[in-house]
Amino acid sequence: YSLIPVHNWSYSVDTLIKIVEGFDENINVVAPDEFLNLISSKLLDREKNIIKLSNYPNPANNHFTLEFLGSYEEIKTIKIHTIKGENINIPYSIEPINSYLTKMRFNTELLESGTYFISLINTNDITGKTTIIKN
Repeated sequence: YSLIPVHNWSYSVDTLIKIVEGFDENINVVAPDEFLNLISSKLLDREKNIIKLSNYPNPANNHFTLEFLGSYEEIKTIKIHTIKGENINIPYSIEPINSYLTKMRFNTELLESGTYFISLINTNDITGKTTIIKN
């Protein structure tokens, strides 16, 4: 086993993943549980080729928040379309929580009631999809 100590969150999740993926042997990363859980989750999602998205409130009235592991800089494409497949633009603001968690707040005031599909594609061509219902 190789030991990689993580003190005071000195490495980003992505940096640690690159370090972990570079080893051919089993490794032991020493870090707070929350950080280790994020690394594990992100590695599993990467293997499945997905980005985990959470959105709330759902159904939405005037806005909804989309939350995902990763930074906004990693996102290459954001697509929002109606149930009929029409692409739409929705104003949004970005709230980076830290280097491994981002929140995006979408304004839905001008949207008609209905179901909308959201897709994010990052720079590694990994996709995240979710659905939002507008009241």
